[in-house]
Amino acid sequence: MGPGEPTNGWPTGFPYVNFYTDADWITKPVVAELIRASDFVAVARTRVMLIDKRRDPSINPNAGPSVLQKSLGIELTQRGLDSLEPLHVATMPRPNLTSFNTTLTNNFRGFQFSLPMATNLNNASLGNPPPHTENADRACVPVNTLPAAFTQTSNYATLLTNALGNYTIYRAAVEARDNGSIPAALGSAIAGGALVAGLILSGYQWFIDNQCVQSIPLPSDFALCADGLSGSAKTLTLANIDRIELGLGALSTSPPQLTAQNYLGRLDGEIDAKLTNTFFRYKGRPTSGCSVRPRVAIAETAFTTNAALGLARTCRNLELDYAAPFNPGVIPYTIGSDGGSSERNLLAAGVAPNPLFNLGGNRSKNENKDICNQTNFSPFANTLLNSFADRERDALNRTWNNGSPATQQAQGLDLIFSRWETGIFGDLNLNDHILTQTYNSTNSLTQSDRIAYLMNSKAERIGSTSPVATGIEADPGPFPCATNTAPCAHGSSIYSQRFDMSYSDTTGALNQVVRELSATPLIEYSYQPTYADLSIPPPVGVNATAAAPLNAATLSQIDSSFGGLLNETLSISVRTGGIRPLNYINPQPLANPVPIPEGRRNLTYQLPQYVVELISRDPGDASAPPVVWMRILLDFYDPQFNLSMGSQPTQNKLTPAWSGQENWTETVESTRLGNCPTVGFNPPLFVDLGNGLISEPRSDCAGGVASRMMAALKTNLKNNLLYLLSRFPAPILYDAQGQVTNQNSPKFRSQDKFQQNQVITFYGELRP
Repeated sequence: MGPGEPTNGWPTGFPYVNFYTDADWITKPVVAELIRASDFVAVARTRVMLIDKRRDPSINPNAGPSVLQKSLGIELTQRGLDSLEPLHVATMPRPNLTSFNTTLTNNFRGFQFSLPMATNLNNASLGNPPPHTENADRACVPVNTLPAAFTQTSNYATLLTNALGNYTIYRAAVEARDNGSIPAALGSAIAGGALVAGLILSGYQWFIDNQCVQSIPLPSDFALCADGLSGSAKTLTLANIDRIELGLGALSTSPPQLTAQNYLGRLDGEIDAKLTNTFFRYKGRPTSGCSVRPRVAIAETAFTTNAALGLARTCRNLELDYAAPFNPGVIPYTIGSDGGSSERNLLAAGVAPNPLFNLGGNRSKNENKDICNQTNFSPFANTLLNSFADRERDALNRTWNNGSPATQQAQGLDLIFSRWETGIFGDLNLNDHILTQTYNSTNSLTQSDRIAYLMNSKAERIGSTSPVATGIEADPGPFPCATNTAPCAHGSSIYSQRFDMSYSDTTGALNQVVRELSATPLIEYSYQPTYADLSIPPPVGVNATAAAPLNAATLSQIDSSFGGLLNETLSISVRTGGIRPLNYINPQPLANPVPIPEGRRNLTYQLPQYVVELISRDPGDASAPPVVWMRILLDFYDPQFNLSMGSQPTQNKLTPAWSGQENWTETVESTRLGNCPTVGFNPPLFVDLGNGLISEPRSDCAGGVASRMMAALKTNLKNNLLYLLSRFPAPILYDAQGQVTNQNSPKFRSQDKFQQNQVITFYGELRP
């Protein structure tokens, strides 16, 4: 038999016509038959499959399990990045806002700053004459406005005693002036002070004029003063993230970059402050020079040993806040392969500008708390807060960029783009298979309007040292929009349609997965039909769905020849016959009836030479080799197999579907059924009578038995073939690894599909 049509046309009933007339069906059967000349009965038959490379020389029938270069691809346009921004915001900051603020506070806390405060009204000397003004003395506040903790101290009591003593001296001086002598009380008070006494004696009036306490001292005559105000950073919290703008970065790099610009919400800082070097003093007669102004210092130990007093001198939770918008810089990020796990992505932050966030002038402060609410302390507290502005900015930048390149934002982007990871593709107790991926070192996509990645892939059984060795593969053509000779419109697909994301598979990557799973019990197993599968009525009381014993009693209802089993039981073994299932797109399809448009080529699904053997022990000699009662070859083919993306978002797998044009071809290669002529082949596939191929329309006993026994098997096998491709990973649901509900998560919504030269590209939108 040749691939060309015979001179007189294909004979009626010839089973392999489609193999030779369909250029997409790349496996071609070659059958050899031994035909008895007397009655043209085929008494022996064998068949092999050839692979037709005439229209595709790139076909490799023995492709190994090595890494496939550039077998997967993803494109993401700016519109696609925009669609992912709300998802990114919903998962930021990492790991959550509470933890982020804990780190932010830790990076802020501990910073201290001390501010000196002017004390213009202090112990005046003869060389420091008036005028002094109370308004210039901004470091003191009246005692009668303070918490009781201050007036209950021994320091304050000492000051009162001293002030009363000064008043006594003052009154004595007045009396001396009026009487012209020094009273005993005054003399006692100034004993040992010859200079003062001399001055008094030489001029009472000058002494009197320079006395501070000239009336009975009252609480309102005293003030609390401080030489300094010390602040300590306490907490810093971020209210929220308003928005994040993802963008296209340096696309000419390898790998290309995306960028993030982060617009943060309100930033709230709290600072605790306290007065330092504090003292009490008499504040009466503020515009006069006083020779001795009563004053008592408060030791630092007084504050540490007296909790109430320590609290009274503090200004708790002073506020230095920044309201949005800030002025954020742009951070570059790259997506690459995780060196420690070949099935994982790794997002890496590039060098961030310094500073990343400039907090700007949208600043608010609240210094009027506790003792800092006092009029003369408040301005200093306000100035003190300004000293913490740079610290807040630095803490925010440090926290955001912590751990670079694996920053918290890189981790957040990891959550999104983890959907691009492939991973395990098994199921039904087959979760030991994995499709690993690595990003290709070279970015072959030249479009400047999208992030584009090409990836290598390899399907394998985890922990196995013997992956499926070989299979049929063909070299893929270029990905759409991937060459300078075929550029696409800005942000558009090869069909000039705006899109968010594209995902490209190659038949090579698909076939890797199919080959691995075809070596499992999905495709190679012992088939146990039910009574219903064999269309045999079950015994009384037995359900039709029960497994039918494959013995003489059961199978004789199909063909009496199975009575030859005697006491033996049949088993049905199914396996591939040297060629694994495969997907294929013909790069040069026949133009029948009209040329197929670019990008609309047919994807075929082919399983040639699937072997079904009905085996038992030899009924006459149990020690003899097993007997093959029938060997059947099944060929399956779908000329327009369909793969779609997005119809099952939660599974993140491609959705396969039959075209409705799929078909089976059965060939009985050998049989022992005695009711069939000789060894059972009638008619032969063809008989050469010298005039070309002529069919011999006779009853095919073995073929009829095979069809009956294979009906349910083919249904089961077809379901399993579909299942093989329902496990191929696809980036559909973007839920940040379950951290955002499916309802609100962007999902790949299919728009169009490119299918050509072993490349299948799905174009779609990303929306909930």
